[in-house]
Amino acid sequence: MKSYNNLGSAKKEIGNHQEEIDYYFKALNITEELKDTISQTKIEMNIADALIRQQQFEEAEKYFIHALELLQILGDVNGQISCYIGLGNLHHNTGKFNRSIEYFIKVEKLVSSNTNNYILAKYHANYAALLKDISEENKAIKHIQESIKLNDKIGNTNSNLVNYINLAAIYESQKKTLLAKKTYLNALKIAMETGSKQWQKQAYLGIATTSYDLGDFKIAFDNYEKYAQLKDTLQGDEITTAIEELKTKYETQKKENEINLLQQSDLIKTTQIKTQKAQLYTKNILIISSIFVILVIVVSIYFILQKQKSKNELEKALAIKVTEETERLRIAKDIHDDLGSGLSKINFLSELIVKDKNLTNETTENVQSIAETSIKIVENMRDLIWILNPENTTLFGLVSRIREYSSDYLEDYPAELTFNFPNNVSETTISKESYREIFMTIKEALNNIVKHAKATIIEIQIELKNSAIEILIKDNGIGIVSNDSIKSNFLIGNGLKNMRYRIESIGGLFKLESNANIGTIIKILISLEKIKN
Repeated sequence: MKSYNNLGSAKKEIGNHQEEIDYYFKALNITEELKDTISQTKIEMNIADALIRQQQFEEAEKYFIHALELLQILGDVNGQISCYIGLGNLHHNTGKFNRSIEYFIKVEKLVSSNTNNYILAKYHANYAALLKDISEENKAIKHIQESIKLNDKIGNTNSNLVNYINLAAIYESQKKTLLAKKTYLNALKIAMETGSKQWQKQAYLGIATTSYDLGDFKIAFDNYEKYAQLKDTLQGDEITTAIEELKTKYETQKKENEINLLQQSDLIKTTQIKTQKAQLYTKNILIISSIFVILVIVVSIYFILQKQKSKNELEKALAIKVTEETERLRIAKDIHDDLGSGLSKINFLSELIVKDKNLTNETTENVQSIAETSIKIVENMRDLIWILNPENTTLFGLVSRIREYSSDYLEDYPAELTFNFPNNVSETTISKESYREIFMTIKEALNNIVKHAKATIIEIQIELKNSAIEILIKDNGIGIVSNDSIKSNFLIGNGLKNMRYRIESIGGLFKLESNANIGTIIKILISLEKIKN
């Protein structure tokens, strides 16, 4: 029984897992005949481990469960712990991490001061591997360190080889590169002592990558060369082993072929039918795919043409709009040139007539009214041309025009004029309607100050904040007085009502405060979104 078990272990070491399982089953038969339950549980766990290596997980679980039941009857706690570790590894390999954790928790409940240190070290190492795969790296480190400590205590340092490799990999993923390199060096030392080329290869690769990250390029290159050499050597060994296995399989296959030849005819017919079905299915898929592609192309072309049509229409509309604006501006300039010269002449003649001392007062007033009217018409025409020019209908153009007009209009008025305008005004395009309504409101406000306010200080302030324009016109005059009382926040007269109407028509707020103590304050607030073109 022991011989068969040992032979199975030997086959495990050389990677011949099928023969490993065969020897374990021979050993198991003997234990059942001898009714040696203790040995039976150990061999069943060996079989389960071998089946895991063969990817036969369901069968492996059955042997673990049966061994566990026997161990519970025997009261063998260390054996139960080994079994739970095996079940934890099994579910770890199949990706059932929650089930795996449940088995490792059962191990924790069974662990005591009497637990075998070898088994305890194995538990910590295997649990750490699971924790590493579920990204619980800090917990994994603690378990690996505990496993290393126990192995050193019982002199089983060779088992720490895998521990050091796993620990180094965790440190490397946590960017603890120097610590990872030192740990890989510890792993390499043990791998060299045990002659384990497979783990030497892993250690060399780890030292190479960590050295590269640390800037030790020569060490990185040397270790990578050693890794590559070992990789080639191991591949050669694997090929030799594979050839031997192929020889054995060939002999077995030769015998099986004699049986299989009888089944080939039916298999060929079945394959032909399946092939025909597959070809028909592929053909149908190709037809459907082709139809779908054609439909996609047709629809795409349709939408592209529609988009191009819309683009052309938009460009045409824009071209018409530009042409209209250009023509409108040209006509306005022509009118200004022709009518302006005539009005200027009227103004000049009016001034000459006024100088005639033989005129009555009524005639003089009428002539002065004609002169003032002609001046206003010329100014309004100038404003109209300014507004019609697209280059001027911007936020910057509006602010500039307000400053220019205010300075010119109040130049001869006996009052101190103060401007408070923003330094950087954007060239945001605004609608002609908004431009005109705001500017005409400013003109009306300044006209009221000149005619009625008797002010000595005038302040014009413009602020751009919170995506809005705020205009404040303030004077220290006598305010707006009605027959009843001084009123605030109320518009008196058609001129003031028109100002409010102009601002509200473009979505703004108009507020007026006026009394004899503060003079008159006009506040205008308009969202920039509402006046954009």
